[in-house]
Amino acid sequence: LISNLTGGFLLSWIFSTSPSHTNFMAGFKSAAIIGVLICFAYDIVFWGTMNWINGTALVVDVLAGTFLYGVMGGVAALVLGKVKE
Repeated sequence: LISNLTGGFLLSWIFSTSPSHTNFMAGFKSAAIIGVLICFAYDIVFWGTMNWINGTALVVDVLAGTFLYGVMGGVAALVLGKVKE
C-alpha cells in the first residue's frame, strides 16, 4: 500500500508539471513507460543478485507493474485535468 501511494505521488508530481497530461489515456501511456522502466530496473537487480526470481517471474512482474503504473498515471492525470479546469 505504501509503495503504491509513493508511486502515485511520483506520477502526480511529474504530471502536475506537464500541461499535456489532462486525460486518462495520456496519463496511462506516460506512466506505463515510466513504470516499465522502473519495474524492469528493479527486477533486473533482483534477478542478478537473488535466487528467488526467474525469467518468467521477471516478465510477469514487469507486465503487471507496467499496467499498475499505467492505471495510477491515468487516474492521476484525470484528477489533475479536472482540477486544472
